[in-house]
Amino acid sequence: MTTFRSSIPVLYLCLASVISAGCAGMPLASWNPYYRNQWEHDEKIAPTYHAKIRDLVAIRSAAPQMTAAEQEDHSQKLLVIYREDRNTQIAAHAIAALAEFPTAASLEGLRLAVEHADQEVRMAGCRGWGRKQSPEALDTLARILGSDSDLDVRLAAADELKAYRDPKALQALGLVLGENNPALQYRAIASLKQNTGRDLGNNVDAWRQSLQDGNLAPAQNENVVQKLRSWF
Repeated sequence: MTTFRSSIPVLYLCLASVISAGCAGMPLASWNPYYRNQWEHDEKIAPTYHAKIRDLVAIRSAAPQMTAAEQEDHSQKLLVIYREDRNTQIAAHAIAALAEFPTAASLEGLRLAVEHADQEVRMAGCRGWGRKQSPEALDTLARILGSDSDLDVRLAAADELKAYRDPKALQALGLVLGENNPALQYRAIASLKQNTGRDLGNNVDAWRQSLQDGNLAPAQNENVVQKLRSWF
């Protein structure tokens, strides 16, 4: 593991080779000339926290323009950074960047992220899975919504489920409506409005009843309707 950690600055330098000037996402403190000069001095030795964030944001933006070979190469580097950099904010940004790559390394990183001890990394994992729009992404988000120990992570999962017109998404969001947590209920309703195309206001009972009756089934199929009714 020591060998990998010592290679982290090199990985950032490799990633930085595709980054153009004027990247977004820098903290407001970067406008302070004193700190900017200090960071530039530190970056001559090794990438600073602020430089790493800047580079990861830029890589995330550049991903769609890369060739398949470049995407594979950069996603592997991002996965190493996620695994080896001890700063959880760096890990979260690495996951956000990885989510933009259609690679096996991207999926591996997202699977690891949603099991991370830090809530910010798990939230980044939820947002990343939301980008994938796949059966695995749907299953993962539904599981996290129903089981994660942190409210913010569950809220992130509920928000990402809004894009899925699928019985599994409705089931996961519908079960949340039965919990005595206004924040979760509100977020679940917001997602249900998106993925059903219906607007029943913010009345929890109305949404629960409509789901139970099968009125919000994403497909006109009797089996789907019966499945929806069985949840309540």
